Amino acid sequence: MDFVIPLVLTIIIALLLLFVIIFGAAQLFIRSLASRNLTAALERFPQAHILGRDALMFGQQSKGIAQLRGNGTLLLTERELYFRKWITTTEYIIPLGSITSIETPRGYLGKTYSKPLLKINYQRDDGQRDSIGWYVRDLEAVIAKIEAARSKAAL
Repeated sequence: MDFVIPLVLTIIIALLLLFVIIFGAAQLFIRSLASRNLTAALERFPQAHILGRDALMFGQQSKGIAQLRGNGTLLLTERELYFRKWITTTEYIIPLGSITSIETPRGYLGKTYSKPLLKINYQRDDGQRDSIGWYVRDLEAVIAKIEAARSKAAL
């Protein structure tokens, strides 16, 4: 009996230590991925404003509801809204002149969230209407920056 308690404690401590190591490694990986993605996005658009270093994309309407969410970098340039996913490095570019409206729903494509989302409605090059939804940290400031850039681009 004296041997069982230290063995159980040793196993519990080992499992906790393993969890801490795995969690720490995952955090380092995510930070590295985010940093590399931001660097690549800013290399492409060095004068861009960062709207979200870790914006969470809920999907693109034209691709349907079966899309997975994905974090990425959301930038605003003089002429476009640019998003680059961290994992697939997929890029989405929405010209500011093609944006038809901005909404702030609590859900998008069947996925809900506890806070309002940024939904950009726009017209694609082929004339079809489309939209993309994101969660961004400072939604009101992001909308204000996009609207200001749209006004400036329209001049």
